[in-house]
Amino acid sequence: MDTYGFVIYTLCVFLFALSLCLSDILETVAEEEDTDVPDHSFPPWTMVYNKNVTCGKIKPGLKFPSQTWTCADARVDGYHLAYSLYADVGVDRKCVETRGMDELAEVCLAMMRAMDVNKPLWAALVTNATCGYHDGMRGFLKKITDGFVWVDMQAGHGALYTFRCMADKS
Repeated sequence: MDTYGFVIYTLCVFLFALSLCLSDILETVAEEEDTDVPDHSFPPWTMVYNKNVTCGKIKPGLKFPSQTWTCADARVDGYHLAYSLYADVGVDRKCVETRGMDELAEVCLAMMRAMDVNKPLWAALVTNATCGYHDGMRGFLKKITDGFVWVDMQAGHGALYTFRCMADKS
């Protein structure tokens, strides 16, 4: 091996060793930032804008980077929440009945306030829903000029079964 080859080889070994050290440092920093907070169930029922939102039990074991509450088998006065995509986004034209006007974030905030959790909302996540036909009443929370109102819907395409509300890390 000539001198040029030796220098290149040494440089490659050095850069490889440096990358291993940096990845260990970055992993340690990421582990310190990721608190792995266990998921919580919402209470079995919560009044949200004069309607009863009920939640079933969750399967324990999931962890998130911030406080998170899950509403499994979510229902409003006994019927499922409507689920819909934005009308102008995506290829599904059946699952657009709410036209993207549903306020899941406000449902999360109202349910968190009912538990005396006054943190900002980081994310409202739909984790189990269908755009298939749902044979039963559905509803969604809609923003109006002076607040929010529940909208009742007949059977149709789109139902939400499970959602999660993740609080800001602050």
